[in-house]
Formats: sequence, C-alpha cells, structure tokens
Amino acid sequence: MLLPTLRQMAAIDREAIEKLKIPVGDLMEKAGGGVAASAVDFLGKIAGKKIAVLSGKGNNGGDGLVAARELLSQKAKVKVFLLAKRKELEGAGLANLKKYRGPLVEWDGSAKPVLQFGPDLIIDALFGTGFTGTLPEKVAELVSVVNQQKLPVLAVDVPSGFDADEERPMRDVFSAVRTVTFAYPKVAQVFYPGREFVGRLQLVDIGIPPAAVKERVELNLITPWEVAQWLPGRNPQGHKGTFGKVFLLAGSLGMTGAAALAAEAVLRSGAGMVFLGTAASLCTAVASRLREVVIRPLPEIRKKSAIALRSLGEVRLYAEEADIAAVGPGLGQHYETIELVQRFVAVLEKPLVLDADGLNAVAKKPEVLRQRRFPTVLTPHSGELARLLEVSTEEILNDRVSAARRGAAELNSILLLKGTPTVIAAPRGEVWVSPTGNSGMATAGSGDVLTGLLAGLLAQGMEPMKSACAAAFLHGWGGDLAKEKRGKRSLIAGDILVALPDAFARLQSIPVSPPLGMPGSLW
Repeated sequence: MLLPTLRQMAAIDREAIEKLKIPVGDLMEKAGGGVAASAVDFLGKIAGKKIAVLSGKGNNGGDGLVAARELLSQKAKVKVFLLAKRKELEGAGLANLKKYRGPLVEWDGSAKPVLQFGPDLIIDALFGTGFTGTLPEKVAELVSVVNQQKLPVLAVDVPSGFDADEERPMRDVFSAVRTVTFAYPKVAQVFYPGREFVGRLQLVDIGIPPAAVKERVELNLITPWEVAQWLPGRNPQGHKGTFGKVFLLAGSLGMTGAAALAAEAVLRSGAGMVFLGTAASLCTAVASRLREVVIRPLPEIRKKSAIALRSLGEVRLYAEEADIAAVGPGLGQHYETIELVQRFVAVLEKPLVLDADGLNAVAKKPEVLRQRRFPTVLTPHSGELARLLEVSTEEILNDRVSAARRGAAELNSILLLKGTPTVIAAPRGEVWVSPTGNSGMATAGSGDVLTGLLAGLLAQGMEPMKSACAAAFLHGWGGDLAKEKRGKRSLIAGDILVALPDAFARLQSIPVSPPLGMPGSLW
C-alpha cells in the first residue's frame, strides 16, 4: 500500500476532488462514518457515553461533524466544540453542520468548557494533514491538560499538532489512543517521533481511486491485507518436500541458541524441512533442543567449536539438498569461518539469506554479494549496515530509508534494515516499511527468529521481496502478540517464536481490504 507524505496526501485529495470530480460530501460521509465506527469499537456500549467533538472549519472538522451526527443517532451524549464561527463554514462542512442536531458551542479553544463536559472520549477533528506551524495558544494549553490527564483522544487523520511542512509533530500534539486515517497511511504516522502520538492506527477506504495519485510516492507500507494475499497456499496433497527445504549454516561455541531459534523459526514459517549445519561437537547440545530438525555435523576448528574452512565441500553438498540457504546466526567470527562464508556465498547458486555473523563476514569482502546472480536477502541492524557500507552508525540512523536504498543498490541485494519501523529496500529502489514490532523485541535472539522465518517463507516459493516484507511484518506482529501477554520488559526471543502461529492464524481472517467506509487496523 502506498505510503505518501502529508503533502503528497493533500495533493491526492485535491486531484480526487478537483480533477476527478468526486464530491467532497461523499468522501466526508465515509470518513466521518469510519471515525464513528472506531469510537463505537473503542467505547463499547455507546448509549449515554459523553463524546466531545473538537471541530475545525475545514474538511477535517466536517469529518468530525459527520461522526458527531452518527454517534448522536446511536444515543451517545455528543457535544461539538466548533473552533470557528458558524458563518465561517462553507461547502460540505457547512452542509454537515446543518445536518447536525445536537449541542454545539462556538469555542475559542480553551480547556475549561471541554473538561467541564467530562467526556469519555475526545474526537480531535481540529486540523488535518495540511496544517502547518504551531497550534493556537489556547488549543496548545488544552492539549497539555488532556495529555497530562490521559483523557482518551481519537484523532481524525492525524492528531492536531502535526506539521505538514516538517512531516512530524511539533511541540504540542494530542497523544491519541487511536487515529483514523483515510485512503492511505502517511509517512508521519509510521515513523518516529510521529508514531508515538498516533496510538492504534486505523485505515478507512473512502473511495479515492488510484488515478488520484499523480505524484510518485516512493514508499509503501506493508499491511495485513497484503501479507494475507502474498502467503503461499497449502497444497492439501503436499508433503514435506512440497513446502520447501532450508539449509541453515549457524552456531558456534556458546551460540547454539541462535542456531536453534533460527531453525525452529524455519519450521514455524510453514516450510517442510530444515537442515542445520553446525560444528560437530555442538550437535548433541543442539539435538537436545530440536526434535524436528535434521542436523548435519561439520568439521570444526580444533578446541574452538567453530566451523572450519575445510568444511566447504560438505557445506556445498548439504546446500544441494535444500531450496535456499540461510547463513549467520551464532556463527562466530573466527577467521576460518569468515573465509568459509565468503567462499560459500560466492559459489552458492541458490537464493540466500544472510544475517548476523554472515553479514560480518561479507562486510570484509562485499564483492561476493555484488557478483551473485541469485536472489540475496540481507537482514542487518544499523550497526551491521554501517559496517557493510563503511559509514558511521549515526549516518544510518539519520536517514534509514536512504541508507536501506543505498545498501540494496550497492550490495545487489534485498536489504531488510531492522528497527521500528523495519525498512525493506530492493536494488532498483523499491522501498517498503513494516509497521509492526515494539521495543521489547530488542533482545538477544530476536533477529535469529526473523532469519529463520524469512528463510522458510522464501523456501516455500514466495518472491524474495514479498518474503522479506512478509517476514518483517509477521515477526513484528509475533512480537506485538507476545507483548500483550508478557509486556515489553520481560519479552524474550522465544516468546516471539511461540507467538508466530497466532500471527499466521490471525491472517487467515483478514479480508482482501478494509471495507469501504469502515476502519481496518494497521496496528
């Protein structure tokens, strides 16, 4: 799904209304209906609940008036606080003001009348995606009080205080529990610092056609609807060979857990088999943790329990059994193991996933990536990508999208840059963003689960870019489901692994797209 900037979205709106002649009133009805539906979902029993609708004089305010009218019809106690004089409204906004039959006050933005109303929910329909500058002083004071008292706010399109020129929230911003956005999600809602003010982001399809997108939108957001469509089907007559085989090169002394997590994640992805190549002396320990994995013992460096260079022939032979190879989790950085990885990557004529110490190995000889003729997916964090590109980590963090795009192009690979959000770039410049995941996933082993999940999806025949996008989304979703049970502080990688079946199961109930006029959750 396209991920425009706030400015790009404003241009899309203008194109739909002015050139394609879509009536503003029709768009407003669908948008306001979606806001009302989200409010009902949040509050549960709506009758008798107090809902304050803060409405501006623009289209955003018109959306709020539609929502107010709909909620009033469902017996909620609605009061509209209009940040304008009635005579200042025009067009569709004025039409919806005339249709609204509930309490309304012309309001100067001060906090007292809103707080005296004692709302169970505040709907923020003051300013939309085209707002620039800073909030009026009295509105800013209201924002501060509402945030301090943690009153629930449902924002219409973006929480008031987002600046369209800066593409980020300014000093005073409502901290929303939910944001209902329209047509497309926006960059400022997905990337931090904006994301922390959005709360749960819900998308409403209001009927803006793709033809309204005239300016090139460079980013795409991975949505649950797309992942549900991308996942390969399950042949009812299939067998373990049907669903793909992975050769995983992983593990060293003290790092068998990384190998085990990655191997099990392969199987949790739906792949049929995984062959784990690891140092011979580690096989007993690994086998005690993994019942469903085929373990291939490899020659090792004496007294180091790391895979030796002389194992290259056996590694290549074992890789022939599989559809794809994954290299890196817990391999260690002994110089022989590094050379083994470099040589293996150079000669492997299959799709490849590289992570962790696999990335550290090729960082010393990146030409082996540039020369590959088969799909390669790299899964670095910011520090690993900095080593691959020979720049500082700070440079990567300053512009993660550009860094991912540059890395994909220079390294001839699909590049999955881990983080919140995760950014996935293809060599020709295509960039996707995954909105799932949380800070609890910043824990040892989390990346190993991602590697196995990605390798397993790729082995099942998914296109490499879709495999990377789906893996990032599902990995983050697994982490979010684990957070619901464990909390962020106590979350460990094994919790993500355990949650993956639930993440896959939830996708089975996902529709092709959110129904017109109704909110569908992006996270």
